[in-house]
Amino acid sequence: MENRILKEIRKNGLFIEDDVYQYGMFILIHYLIYAIFSFIMCLYLGCVKEMVIFCTSFSILRKYVGGFHFDNSKICTFFTIFFTTLFSFLASKIQINLFLFLFIIFFTRGLINKTGCIDHKNKKLSYKEKNVYKNRAMKIITIYSIIGFITKLFGIIIVVNVLGIMLIFIFSIILIGAYSNEFQKRGEENNENCNI
Repeated sequence: MENRILKEIRKNGLFIEDDVYQYGMFILIHYLIYAIFSFIMCLYLGCVKEMVIFCTSFSILRKYVGGFHFDNSKICTFFTIFFTTLFSFLASKIQINLFLFLFIIFFTRGLINKTGCIDHKNKKLSYKEKNVYKNRAMKIITIYSIIGFITKLFGIIIVVNVLGIMLIFIFSIILIGAYSNEFQKRGEENNENCNI
C-alpha cells in the first residue's frame, strides 16, 4: 500500500525521497494508533471531551517545552496512550479550584523559567533557540491562565480541570526530561574522562 501511495504522489509531479516518505508514514501511523486507542479508552471511561481539550492544549505547549523522550517508538506510543487516558480521566473526576489552578500555573512557569526548553539528545538546540521556545511556552501558559480564569468565571469547570491536570503532566515531563538530560551529560563527561 505504501508503494502505491508513493507512486501516486510521484505520478502527480511531486518528488519525495524514500526515507522522508517512510518517516512521514511512520509518524502518521504512530499518530493514528495513538488517536484511535486513546479515543476508544476515553470513550469507555466517559472522558472524551477532556481528552480533546487535553490533547489540544498539551500538543501546543509540548512543542515548546520538550521533555522526556523514549528511545523505542512502541514504548512511546504505549505511554502516550496511557498518560492521555489517565490524565483525561483524572480531569473528569478531580475538581481544581482557582487557587490550585493559579498555584499550578505559578510552579510550571517557574520550572520553565529555570530549565527552559528540554531538547532531545539527537536534536540539540542553541541557547538562542531555547530562549525563543521558552518565551513562547511562557506566552502559551499565560494564555492558558487567562482561558482558565475566564472559563472558571463562566462555570465551565472542565477547561480548568483539564488545563490544571495537563500542566501537572507538563511539569512532570519537564522535570524528568531535565534530570535525564543531566544524567546523560554526566555519563558523557565520565566517558570522556575515561578515554583520556
